[in-house]
Amino acid sequence: MKLGIHMSMFCKRWTDDVTKYLEPIKAIGFDGVELSLYGADLKALNAVSKELNRLDLDVNCGIGITAETDISSQHKEIRDKGISFLKECINVAVSMGAKNLSGVLCAPWQSFSNGETRSERWKRSADCMTIIGSYAKQKGIQLNAEVLNRFESDFINTLEEGKEFLEMIRLPNVKLLADTFHMNIEENDMTLAVESNMDAIGYMHCCENHRGVPGTGHLSWESLFKVLKAHNYDGWLTIESFVLSGNEVGNALSLWRDMGREPIKEAAKGFSFLNVLRNPNNYVTYFKRCGKILKDLFEENCQKLCQLDAQAGDGDHGTTILRGITAAYEDLEVLQPTVTISECFKSIGYAMLRHMGGASGPIFSTLFIQASIVTKEKSDLVGQDLLSILEATENALFDLTSTQPGEKTMVDSIHGALTALNDMEQAIGWEEAVKVAERGSRQGRDATIEMIASKGRAKYLGERSKGIMDAGAMSCSLIFRALLLAGTP
Repeated sequence: MKLGIHMSMFCKRWTDDVTKYLEPIKAIGFDGVELSLYGADLKALNAVSKELNRLDLDVNCGIGITAETDISSQHKEIRDKGISFLKECINVAVSMGAKNLSGVLCAPWQSFSNGETRSERWKRSADCMTIIGSYAKQKGIQLNAEVLNRFESDFINTLEEGKEFLEMIRLPNVKLLADTFHMNIEENDMTLAVESNMDAIGYMHCCENHRGVPGTGHLSWESLFKVLKAHNYDGWLTIESFVLSGNEVGNALSLWRDMGREPIKEAAKGFSFLNVLRNPNNYVTYFKRCGKILKDLFEENCQKLCQLDAQAGDGDHGTTILRGITAAYEDLEVLQPTVTISECFKSIGYAMLRHMGGASGPIFSTLFIQASIVTKEKSDLVGQDLLSILEATENALFDLTSTQPGEKTMVDSIHGALTALNDMEQAIGWEEAVKVAERGSRQGRDATIEMIASKGRAKYLGERSKGIMDAGAMSCSLIFRALLLAGTP
């Protein structure tokens, strides 16, 4: 699946120059754009085409017929004019390197039958579309006829109707444009409609129920993507959202309130949301794997942790941290694939904070909460991120508890991991960094055996605390062990 953006999202007037937005769109990560041919002159299109080539962005074209070019019209001269118009649009699309011409191709937008039967209009339109489609096929262009909601057209309102209409044309390059905004209004079940008519869909427009970018409304995107993947859909998913009200474009679409203040930021938001669904966040799976391994490790070591803690504390460390880890595991299991790396870390940290209680909750949750802060803008993890996480954690724990390395606490395990990473002379990936940190954390843990405690209840043992491994340091090393066993994100 390829992700595109309809450039009308950045227009206040339909004919606004959109060239300046192409570079930011490329930077966001879009695979291509859809350009409206409505009112555009060839000189302006050539300038846009050159910039698209420079940026290596694919292009699709969109258009809609009007009452003057209505191929469903009763009047032959109007139908002939419509055929000529769409053939010219196909020529322009070819000149720009497009493979798709999509839009309101079969009957005008915001036009209705006015007493004439649908079958009559369908017959005339299908005859014209057969001529146009055959021409498009010679030119290497796929035509995608948009299915509109009842308030914008009565020609075709559902995918099932659209598929029936295509049966009158029977050309492999004439397909439907399925638009989530319109489907949300007309289909009983949007996902089921897509699944039932998948073979007729050649192109998709994606926006929310309120025309905002995907992920900001109530549409069920996860179920839609499940169907698209099951049917190996490899076509375009083009965001056709509209953000700004009070202008020509917004008024035409009955957009009476802003759906965001900055179209580029909204575009980035929509891309991020769809991109995670297109390429499921392996990190969500990774963190779920981590959660299961953490739970298993702490169940296995719960008694040992309690025994260590009993020698220098109240003997409940194992059960306390297992309670927090179990809660974290349960919260991770219900995370949606669209959540970010930062949100995964945050989920673990706050579950531990809520369920562990006492001093251990705030202390052990710090590692994950700091990780959430460090990775807030991250979509991938590298070795430097783990180094930054550990540095932030060590500093945060000092601010919270005034604890430093060498005082026989979990900080010694953190510091051991941090020291091992600092000794690396070259940049490494996340998995390699975890391996190095896990080894360092065990060294830091083992070092606590010969230390004399100066923090917590263990400090009252004085010299007698020597020879006992710190339970917190062992727990910390188990966390790194879980990250290691979870493997590659």
